[in-house]
Amino acid sequence: MTSPNWNFDNIPRELRQLIQWVVWEPTKAPFNPSSGKPASTTDPQTWCSFEEAVSGYHNGNGRYAGIGFVFSAHDDYCGIDLDYPYALRDDGTPKFPPEKQAEIVARHNSIVEAFDSYAEFSPSGKGVHIIIKAEISSGRRREAVEIYSRGRYFTMTGNVYRASPIAERQNLANTLCEQMGRSISTVEDTSQFYATATETDAAIFDMASTAKNGEKFLALWNGDGSVINSKDESAIDQALVNILQFYAKDPAQIERLWLASPHGQRRKTQTRRDYRDRTIRRAFDGELPPMDISGVVNSFKPPIQAISPQGLGPISARDLASMEFAPIKYVVPGIVAEGLSLLAGRPKLGKSWACLEIAIAVAGGGNCLGNLPCERGEVLYLALEDNRRRLKSRLHKLSNDGALEIPDGLFFETEWPRDPDGVSKIREWLSRYPGAKLVIVDVLAAFRGLKKPNQQQQYDADYGAIKGLQALASEFGVAIIVVHHTRKAKAEVDPVESVSGTLGLSGAADTIIILDRDTNGCTLYGRGRDIQEFEFAVQFDAETCRWQLLGNPREVRRSDERTKIIEFLKSSGGVKSPKEIAYVTNMPSDNVRKLLGSMVEAGEVVKTAPGSYRCVPVGNGFF
Repeated sequence: MTSPNWNFDNIPRELRQLIQWVVWEPTKAPFNPSSGKPASTTDPQTWCSFEEAVSGYHNGNGRYAGIGFVFSAHDDYCGIDLDYPYALRDDGTPKFPPEKQAEIVARHNSIVEAFDSYAEFSPSGKGVHIIIKAEISSGRRREAVEIYSRGRYFTMTGNVYRASPIAERQNLANTLCEQMGRSISTVEDTSQFYATATETDAAIFDMASTAKNGEKFLALWNGDGSVINSKDESAIDQALVNILQFYAKDPAQIERLWLASPHGQRRKTQTRRDYRDRTIRRAFDGELPPMDISGVVNSFKPPIQAISPQGLGPISARDLASMEFAPIKYVVPGIVAEGLSLLAGRPKLGKSWACLEIAIAVAGGGNCLGNLPCERGEVLYLALEDNRRRLKSRLHKLSNDGALEIPDGLFFETEWPRDPDGVSKIREWLSRYPGAKLVIVDVLAAFRGLKKPNQQQQYDADYGAIKGLQALASEFGVAIIVVHHTRKAKAEVDPVESVSGTLGLSGAADTIIILDRDTNGCTLYGRGRDIQEFEFAVQFDAETCRWQLLGNPREVRRSDERTKIIEFLKSSGGVKSPKEIAYVTNMPSDNVRKLLGSMVEAGEVVKTAPGSYRCVPVGNGFF
């Protein structure tokens, strides 16, 4: 599966110099290329040099799919694995909730930027592995993010994503681990590797004691930790069980041999069943394959069609409860779903640039808004305030001055009949292009039917202005984005109230998306019938004319003073008074007291009692 972008020589020299390499088969199982036998991520005797791994990969007659680096407790390195946000389970359902996928992608972007260390694409060419210098007690996994510094290996390609030196990031790693919660070491399901014993206990002992690392095994068997440079009794237990697990796949047999060893006579080992189970699971855990992350996906499983047992007309609650419906389809994950989305913002803020960026991504099956992958499908863009000269100029700009290919599936119209004829003509176009995914109407004022004086109430007129488009989106299962403006006056409570016109517009739309800007920057807010409410800080790049999701606005825009307070409360690990905070942060006491009040309201700190504050333990950083 060699990719033309793989270049093992690009892997940092400091990693290549270590004897911590393996090759891996297409199943992701690690092997030692010299012996041809399985490698264990917890047994250095089964690892090899970088040169041996590369040679074994190239000369393995196609047996091996790549090379991998093993993280060990004896090196300085740690790996961050950003899991595949758009993975599908075996039954075809998303591994992660579609409404959270945009949030996961934004978090991935923030982690890559924050750690700023060497990173490379995974074998798929779509995901990223980050290598840093740090040590963590045990692995962590939460919502598509994994971090390890021992007992795992990463597939390595040399297909560089970020050409930075491997950076020391211990403090950031500690913060990430804290936010990710407890270790995963006790919850891995390793039962897939269990097998009934086929050899006697004596035969297993003979194989282990006469192997190449037999002296090491016998030393551990007798409780001698010098062979692993450790006096820790539990570490000796784990190393011994790791070797036993290499030859025996029956947990009961491993346990019998362990308990029969001189080192296994410890009281803790003999009396603590939970300790024995956990140690054995960890040994099998070392055999788990690494995650082959991918940052984008181009297709989803076709949806299950809803089948009504009674056809049209009323349906009983029992029949409705038994029906199966397809999951909500997203054109832009977590942002734009099937149905009608009303995108509102101030004039000249960049709504049309955002729509064109999305249109290009959907038509070509590419990314938009930074790194959000779009499923490919034809797009109709009604640019009713533009001309062809301006559209060509914008296409050229968004294609990086012609460096990127313009997709075939994007169609423009600068003139279009108003509703209701406009809706009928869109229906005709959708009928001609059954693979279409998106229609953009830019802008509503140039599309809606002209209202005759005194014929309708304004609410009814606004509701009817987009109801036909909303029904059309539902009929064809596509997304329709309608561009509109916001009021001059800023909404004080609900962002949806900023949409120009009556609530008839927001009532008819399936989703309301607000692009806004204040003194702190731009935000993208969304709420709808079928999507989870979202709010992202966003940034427009004047050079590329593209928008980028930055993450949670509160995190992105947090002031330096607030950051100082949060960092002190985190590092202290306890409850502190404003006076203590002011002294350590070198800030005026009055400023600290006022700022703490605002931070409590914003959910950034917790007030435990009058004059006592602590940090929010989770949900205050990457998560």
